[in-house]
Amino acid sequence: MSADFFLMKNFLAISLLLASLSGLLKANAQENLPAIDFKNIDFESAKVLAKQSGKGIFMDVFAVWCIPCKQFEKTVFTDKEVGEKFNEWFINLKVDAEKEEGKKLAKIYSVGGYPTGIFINSDGVLLSKFEGVLTKATFLIYGENALKMKSDPQGYENALSAYRANSKDLQSIRNLIQKSILSGNQIPVEAMECYFEKPDSKIVIQDTALLRLWVNSTPTVIAGKSTYSYFLNQHEFVKRNLQLSDEFLRIFFYNSLQNSVQKATVNKDRNLLNEVLELNQHLPSTLKQVENIDYEMDYYSETKEFELYFEKVNSYCHAHFDKINSKNLKAAAAQELAARLNNFAWNYFSYANKKEELTYAESLMKKCIQLDSNFAAWYDTYAGIVYKLGELERALEIETKAIHLSAEKPAEQSIYQRKIERMKKGEKIWLPEQY
Repeated sequence: MSADFFLMKNFLAISLLLASLSGLLKANAQENLPAIDFKNIDFESAKVLAKQSGKGIFMDVFAVWCIPCKQFEKTVFTDKEVGEKFNEWFINLKVDAEKEEGKKLAKIYSVGGYPTGIFINSDGVLLSKFEGVLTKATFLIYGENALKMKSDPQGYENALSAYRANSKDLQSIRNLIQKSILSGNQIPVEAMECYFEKPDSKIVIQDTALLRLWVNSTPTVIAGKSTYSYFLNQHEFVKRNLQLSDEFLRIFFYNSLQNSVQKATVNKDRNLLNEVLELNQHLPSTLKQVENIDYEMDYYSETKEFELYFEKVNSYCHAHFDKINSKNLKAAAAQELAARLNNFAWNYFSYANKKEELTYAESLMKKCIQLDSNFAAWYDTYAGIVYKLGELERALEIETKAIHLSAEKPAEQSIYQRKIERMKKGEKIWLPEQY
């Protein structure tokens, strides 16, 4: 089904979130822990109180329907250490972004999603902000950095101006990195490109502490070609001196390449796509997150170049899936391969119109279910393909299997039930924006 397709594309971000939340949930199993004291006052009163107390202001911008917001509150805001420190450092506010004052504040501070954490001084000047659920450790670092920015609230803007005035100056870049990390701003890709264009190992070692802060400031560091190439060619040196794991570097390389694919897609730049494919091809297997075909699928589906899309996908699928022998696979490997087969078959279902292509997609789903027969989403994809081939009764029978297998997941089950209703009405159930 479509959810699985997009789940795979966003696997990294989701796995990072789940990993951080799992540890936090264990740490906060006890009840009645001291928590952040969120004041029930308006914004102007908070500024007055902050000025009187010499504190900064922290605002948790949320929406009542936002599940991650509730997770953040449950796993971090109730922590004893977090509560003690944030009550000492800040006047803390809960801001519902869908109420009157909340709407104004969300607009003033450019809130793009929930939850968003905003740190300001008593004059309302932005010190730092972040979006999403953080671990306790990272949340405390943001708080500490915001305190450091209180004495220099314009530090990032000043550092950015100095860098733009002399973008080749190493010290300007160092200062910009420091202020970006303190303020929670994204470090300009071009600044890091300049730093890593012709790096000196001695300088890298000298800046180890700063660079370690940079790469760990966010799990989605974006790298340009020079930065990427340096980390690739010197990955053992980088791992040793910056104390980075293969898992971190895998994420680093994937996010860098995926960002370039998105840029290539917007500009329909195949030369940039080819650069991505070449860089990914040279990655050691321990540092490679996905194959070239995954980047190609993203590019050609987004640019709607479906002839090239299916040329690439057909070639890959025939080469990798035609001779699969499930008997030689362990359970974990079989499940992983089933998910990959489903992903490819879903793309055929979404974009293919030729009978031979859809028939081949059906054969992929038969192999998928042979590998892992107890996952409802596989049957949903399978049913969709059969339906698109014009076999309504068989499609309904297969979709019913998906409903049975999702009995303990009412929300998912309702999606499949709705799919059956739509098929009976003869509606298109594939991605409507592609047609």
